[in-house]
Amino acid sequence: MRGRLHKARRTIGLRGWALASGSVLASLVAAPAFGQAAQAQQEPRAAPTPAEPTIDVSLPLVLDGVYVGDIGARTTMGGTLVSLGGPRFLDLLGARLNDEARAELTARVAADGDFLPLARAQVDGLSVTFDAANFAVAVSVAAAVARVQDFALSPNIIDAPRENTLLPANLAVGLNMFFSKSYVHRDRLSPAREGAQPTTLGIDGVVNVGGLDGAYLFHQWTYRGGPDKRLTRGNVTLVHDDWRRAIRAQAGDVDPFVLPLQGAAALGGISVLRAYADLQPTRNIRPAGRTTFSLDRDAIVEVEVNGVITRTVQLRAGNYNLRDLPFTEGLNEVRLLVQDEAGRREIASFSRSFTTNLLEEGLTEFSFALGVPRTPTAGGFRYGDDLQATGYFRKGVTQSITLGVNAQADRRVQTVGGEAIWATRAGTFRLEAVGSTSGTGEGFATTVGWVKSFDMFGTLGEIEAFWDHRSRQFTVLNQLFAQDIKDDIAVRYRQGLPLDLYLNAAFGRSSRRIGPDRTVWSAGLSRSFGRVNAAMLYEGQSDQILGTDHRVLLNVSLRLGSRDGVNARYESGSNSYRIEHERVLTNEVGSLGYRAGISGADGERGFQGQVDYFTNRGEVGARFDLLDDTVNGGRLRQSTVRAAVGVGMADGSVAVGRPYREGFAIVSRHKSLDGKPVDVSIGGAGQAYARVDGFGPALVTANRPYQRNAVSFNVDDLPAGYDIGAGAFELYPGSGSGFKLTVGSDAANTIMGVLLDRAGQPVSLQVGKLVSLDRPKEPGISLFTNKAGRFAATGLKPGRYRLTLNGDEESELDVTIPADSSGLVPLGSVQLKGANR
Repeated sequence: MRGRLHKARRTIGLRGWALASGSVLASLVAAPAFGQAAQAQQEPRAAPTPAEPTIDVSLPLVLDGVYVGDIGARTTMGGTLVSLGGPRFLDLLGARLNDEARAELTARVAADGDFLPLARAQVDGLSVTFDAANFAVAVSVAAAVARVQDFALSPNIIDAPRENTLLPANLAVGLNMFFSKSYVHRDRLSPAREGAQPTTLGIDGVVNVGGLDGAYLFHQWTYRGGPDKRLTRGNVTLVHDDWRRAIRAQAGDVDPFVLPLQGAAALGGISVLRAYADLQPTRNIRPAGRTTFSLDRDAIVEVEVNGVITRTVQLRAGNYNLRDLPFTEGLNEVRLLVQDEAGRREIASFSRSFTTNLLEEGLTEFSFALGVPRTPTAGGFRYGDDLQATGYFRKGVTQSITLGVNAQADRRVQTVGGEAIWATRAGTFRLEAVGSTSGTGEGFATTVGWVKSFDMFGTLGEIEAFWDHRSRQFTVLNQLFAQDIKDDIAVRYRQGLPLDLYLNAAFGRSSRRIGPDRTVWSAGLSRSFGRVNAAMLYEGQSDQILGTDHRVLLNVSLRLGSRDGVNARYESGSNSYRIEHERVLTNEVGSLGYRAGISGADGERGFQGQVDYFTNRGEVGARFDLLDDTVNGGRLRQSTVRAAVGVGMADGSVAVGRPYREGFAIVSRHKSLDGKPVDVSIGGAGQAYARVDGFGPALVTANRPYQRNAVSFNVDDLPAGYDIGAGAFELYPGSGSGFKLTVGSDAANTIMGVLLDRAGQPVSLQVGKLVSLDRPKEPGISLFTNKAGRFAATGLKPGRYRLTLNGDEESELDVTIPADSSGLVPLGSVQLKGANR
C-alpha cells in the first residue's frame, strides 16, 4: 500500500520514476558507499544563461548513497541542475552538519530565498551534484563538517513539528487499489496459455484513529481470478508509534528485525522496537536478514551487484535467499530493483557492511517480539502453534564503543549472543558471537569484521573484511536443514582513482559442509564523461561442482536530456545484451514515461516495452513482452495493462487521485476562489502533482513520516488583492496519516486607502491596529502608514473592524468589509473620528 521497505540498517527509498530509469546500470557503482562516489557522477556545469529555459522538478536527495527526502529543484531542458529549494535543502541537511557549516548554509538560504543556486549550495565540505543517470541530487558531507558521529543512528533524525505545522486528522482512511490484466497473444511451447489471463485486483489500506499519537491499522488484500478464484490476505498490522522516543509497538503480522547471526522470524504476534529509521509493515519486499527476503506479490526483479544490473527475473510471491543467485556472496553490494503487479517500484539493499551500527554514547537500540511462526499460503498465512521469542539490545557505551546482547528461542532451538563494535584509528572492528542449543546438540558461531577508510590519490578509499564461522551443530530459529555454512571469508576494496575513475574490487570464499565450496572475485571500474556514464565489471566464480566461470559486464548510459536517455549493457557469460531507450516519469499531472528495448542471449532474442501515464485521478500503464527461443522454437507474445488509484478520507472529506505513499493530504478550495483550478505540488513549489478541479478535491501523497513535509499550491488569475497566504502548507505526518487542507479562506481580503486626520491632512508614518468588532477574541492586525498616509492590511474577513492609531482611542476609525467581498477593498481617503466608513 504505502511503498515501504525493511532493510538491514541502510534504506534507500528512491521515487518510483527514479527507479524506472534503467540508467541505474552504470552510475550507481560509485553511489552505495560513500561520498567520493560523487566524483564518478556528472560534474555540475556552469549556470545557464538567463535565456536558457528551465523547468521545476521534484528530485530525490541522496546523501552518501542513502535517500533522505525529496527536494524542489530547477534544471535546464538539457539536464543541468541550476538551483535547489533552499529551505528544504536546509531542513534535510542542517541536522547533519556541524554548527559552523550549518550556520553558513542557513545564512546563504536566508540571503537567496526560495531557490539556492547550485554553486551557493557548495558550502565548504559539502559536495552537491546532479546525478543525471538516476535523476537525483547526490550530496556528500566531508568528515570535517559532519556532526560528530553523524553516521550513527540518532534520535535527531526524528524531526519535530513547529508552531504553524499542521498535524494529521483524527480519523483518516486510505486505500490504494490496483488492477492488472495480461493477455498472451502467442505461446508456441504452451498453447493452452494463450488468451486472456486471470485478472488481479489488490487493495493496500490504512486506518488511522487518533491522529499523530493514535493507532494505525495497515492491511493488504489481493484477488486473483481464473479457475482458482481466490482472495489472499496480506499483512494486517496494528501499529502505535511513540515518535518522540522513536519506539514502535506492533501487533498482528510482524517482521522483527534480526541480527546477522539470528534466524529470520516472520511472526503472528506482537513486537516493540526502537525504530530510528521508519519501520514499515506493508512494503512488498522486506529483507529479512543478511541474505533473505520475501515478496508479498508477484514481481519483476532486477538484480544489481556492485552497481551493475546482472540479471532480470520474474518471481512469484514467496520467500527467497540471495545465495541462490550467482555472484551475490561475499562483500558484494546487492540491490534488488522491484516492480510488482501494482506497478510500484521499490529498492532493497543487502550489505554485510556494519559501519552504520556504531551508536552514539548513551544511545540505545532494541527490538523484542513474541508470537507464532507465519508462513505464506495461497489464501494468506498459516500460523504455527510453537511460540517464538526474538530480540536484541544494543547501547553506545562510549563514542567509539557499542555493545549488545541478543537471544532467540522456541521449544526446539535457543540462542544467546553478544556483539561489540570498536572504532579506532586503525579502523572499526566488530565481533559477534552466538551460542545455540537444540535437538542436534550445542553449537556456536562467530563473526569478526574490520573496515578502514583512508585517503589516497586525493580521494577517500575504504577496505573492508570479515570472517564468519559456524560450527556443525549451530542452529538458528526456523532453520529447516542442517548447518551448511562452515566458513565465509570476504574482502572488499573501494577507491577513487585519478582521471575520475572509481574502482570496486571484492573477493569471497565460502566453505560448505553439504553444498559445494565456492570462491568469487570481482573488479570494476566506472567513469562519467559528461552525459555518458560507463562501467565495466569483471566477475569470476569457482564452484566444486560447476567448475570455474568468468564473465565481463559492460554498462553504458547516455543522457539525452533531463528525462531521456539510452542505456546498454552486455554480459559475456551468456552473450546477453540489452539496449533500451527510456523517458522517465516526473511527478507532474500528465507525465508520460516509457521504456523500450531489445534484448538477446545465446539462443534467445526479445523486445520489451513499457509505458506509464499519470493522470490527476490515477495511474495507468501497459507492458509488452516478446521472446523468441531460437533453440527450442519457443515464441511468446504477451501484453499487460494496469491501472491504480488512491482514495483518501480525512475528517469527513474524501478525494480520489493517484496512489499515495506514506500518507496523504486532501486539498480542497474555498468557495471564495469561485471554482478556479488549484495546482498542488509536493516538496516545494514546482510541477503540479495534483489539481483541484471540477471533479473535486485533490489527493496528494505525504512521503516522509515524522518529518516536516511541504505541500505547495498555486492559483492563477486570483482576484486583485486576494490574500492566498504563504502558498504552502507544512505537514507533519505519521506512518499512515491523512490531512484535510483548504486553499483560500474568508480571510482573503485586502484593504487599501489614505488615512487623513481631522484636519484632512495625511497621517504619515504611524502604526495602527485593526480589531474585529464582530469577533473580538481574534488577534488584531497591524498596519502602517507611509509619508503620504497610504496604508494597507491583508488577511481580513468580511465584517466590522475598528482602527486605532498607537492605542489612542481618540484616533479611531470604523471600517466595514462587505460580506460579498473577495480580494481588494479600496477605501479611498478616510478620515479619523467622525469620518467613519
